[in-house]
Amino acid sequence: MCIRSEATGRHANGSTFLLEASISSVIIRGELFFPIVLRVQKDIAITALDLHYVDKKFRTRAVASQQACEVEKRRFSEVLYGDLGQSLSVLKLDMDWLQHEVISEQATAQHYVAQMQTTLDILIARTKSIASTLRPPLLDDFGLIAALQWITSDFPKKTGILCKLTTHCPAMAASGTIESAVFRLVQESLLNIERHAFASEVSIFLWQDDSTLDVLIQDDGIGLTGGSRSKPGCYGLIGMQERIYTLNGSISINNIEAKGLAIHASIPLVPH
Repeated sequence: MCIRSEATGRHANGSTFLLEASISSVIIRGELFFPIVLRVQKDIAITALDLHYVDKKFRTRAVASQQACEVEKRRFSEVLYGDLGQSLSVLKLDMDWLQHEVISEQATAQHYVAQMQTTLDILIARTKSIASTLRPPLLDDFGLIAALQWITSDFPKKTGILCKLTTHCPAMAASGTIESAVFRLVQESLLNIERHAFASEVSIFLWQDDSTLDVLIQDDGIGLTGGSRSKPGCYGLIGMQERIYTLNGSISINNIEAKGLAIHASIPLVPH
């Protein structure tokens, strides 16, 4: 018989370490003995200070990763807006000139040019939409409130769902990292509402005091159904939580008693 297990030990100074325990049975001169062997797993010994250091290091790397992702999104957005968007606009002007100056009397050519112009209009609109989704210029040029005003005013046009933004931030003092996290939280929430909530109205509240920035998103949809938090392939809620946790913030995602869902995030303005 041999039983193996793990245990946790504690030093006098309060630090903890892992033990490997094994219990065996052996018969010596007709008597049964149970030897117990404890081995310290020195290679993975941990202390409270170690855990704090690892957690802080993880959060620092996670924030850096999010910042790098935002930089890449900004770069792609600028390319879409600047290079591709401008090229499509120039092409649209050339098509207008071609239609009016060269083939104005040719009905067949006019028809095909009109179709191409319609396609160009669609491409220009989609390019702008993709660029804004990646990284709205308003967020970099005018800050979080302006970006939220844009996304909440555009949401009803796309979905038919009413969306109201209320802000109490007389002097916004959040860093660019925090503003990006809050914008992504609202953006992901609205996307989930559009796809899954069957809501008719959304309310977003943003407020700030000396130490924290809070955002609350409420809808009157169906809320979270059983198992939806851990549904395979759905990472929206997990992504929201990770963005806030890496900034030492807190987030709650709960059904509203009457109807709908409430997402409340609170982020410290000064890193711990």
